[in-house]
Amino acid sequence: MNVPAFLNSIRKTADTINEPAVIATLPSGKVEISPKELLDYFVAAIRLGDIPQDHKLYPVFCQAEEDKDQGQIFGCLRKLAQGLEPSIEEGDLFLPRGKQAQSILESNDRLNLWYGSIRSSKTIMSLIKWLDRCANGPPGRRMMVGNTSETLELNCIEPLKDLLPAAIRHTTGWRHCIIFGRKVVLRGANDVGQEKKFRGPTLIDAYGDEVTTWAKPVFKMLLTRLSRPGSWFGGTTNPDQPLHWLNVDYIERVNELRLKLWHFVLDDNPGLTAEYKADLVRENPPGTVYYLRFILGLWVAAEGRVYSFFSTDPKDDYVVNEAPDDLVTWMVSIDYGQVHPTCMGLWGYSLSKKCWYLVKEHFTNDKPNTIYSQEFGREMLNYNGRPIIPLSVEVDPGGGGLSLIKQLKADYPKLSIRSAEKADVVKELQDFGSALYTHLVRFCAGCKRTVAEHAGYVWDEKSQGAAKEQPLKQNDDSCDMARYFWNRAVRL
Repeated sequence: MNVPAFLNSIRKTADTINEPAVIATLPSGKVEISPKELLDYFVAAIRLGDIPQDHKLYPVFCQAEEDKDQGQIFGCLRKLAQGLEPSIEEGDLFLPRGKQAQSILESNDRLNLWYGSIRSSKTIMSLIKWLDRCANGPPGRRMMVGNTSETLELNCIEPLKDLLPAAIRHTTGWRHCIIFGRKVVLRGANDVGQEKKFRGPTLIDAYGDEVTTWAKPVFKMLLTRLSRPGSWFGGTTNPDQPLHWLNVDYIERVNELRLKLWHFVLDDNPGLTAEYKADLVRENPPGTVYYLRFILGLWVAAEGRVYSFFSTDPKDDYVVNEAPDDLVTWMVSIDYGQVHPTCMGLWGYSLSKKCWYLVKEHFTNDKPNTIYSQEFGREMLNYNGRPIIPLSVEVDPGGGGLSLIKQLKADYPKLSIRSAEKADVVKELQDFGSALYTHLVRFCAGCKRTVAEHAGYVWDEKSQGAAKEQPLKQNDDSCDMARYFWNRAVRL
């Protein structure tokens, strides 16, 4: 053995660990299949557009019994060999064709990005390619990166196990996994401080999940680590604003870089039912930025009206003259203000309509908390002349709101008074917009200011291109109040 070959054999030994076999159960007994051989056969089927019948594994799959434990790739090949149709209901993997197949077979540049609408199969296609890189790519260090370790495990590691469990070894909490016997380091990339974790190692391959959620320095540092000839990066993302660094620095420069792009939409995924696709549209209302990004897969700015579908016309059923008589559960939400009005809202849940109604609004300005507390008791603890006990009172803790919470708890010790949960504003707007669009929430016409503010709620044009898009902070007191309500209601 010459020296280069000898060194190469050492690298392969150090880089690989033996993996378990795939087991096919036949009438005559069990057959062991190497996970790599199974994957290679699957890729050959993708290239051909059907299962190759001149391969030694073809007779095996013609007789193999169904076995979900062997993974979706095994199941796909078995059904192809036996002339069976894949089942959406059973979560079967369809043989990638068309754009799906091209994205696996042709994503061989230095940079490769799968982007587009949610649930459009971009992640699964990229993970099939990643399996192929781990099985057949050159030896060397590999890394998988996500927004956090938790999202990486949920979005990628678990689907990899679903695809080909015999090829994947991972335990929750590990900072690495084993794919086809090769160690793959796992890292998070959600803030600039993570960048230092990517300094030092030379990588042959890297995989990225939800790349638009990463800090830009992390992405740039990761690419510097891919310095060996033939190094490869594959990543996925949903579109964001057009001035996002990933779009500006990479996607729009596709003709200047060694970059392959694959744009996916819902119809690219044959594994979705028409009902599910309709649900996604309802959850991301047409005309909103969420519809354009998550359904159509477009890089668009958050501009114009936040709730562009919202109408005050009675026929559209977002605003009703009055609520039903069967309101059985109550909630109150409060947006506390010092330089702007404090807004209180009373919400009731209808058993017959199975939705929440905003039945009363109250705006008040610049008063001591003792007066605010009195107004709360007078306005929010009765409806149509009868007293009510809200299940929860959600109060904005910001801008002095904690002092109001303290006052309310002292004056109404039997009520559940909480600091309103606040997280990502844009995500909260999407969630409340979905509730409004699908009529899980309706406004009573008497809540005139709330109706008007939601109809005129717009994105702040100055936030375009900034790190975070925001709605315009004008005439939005009831909009914040409504978000605080829904953040709690959706958890009940």
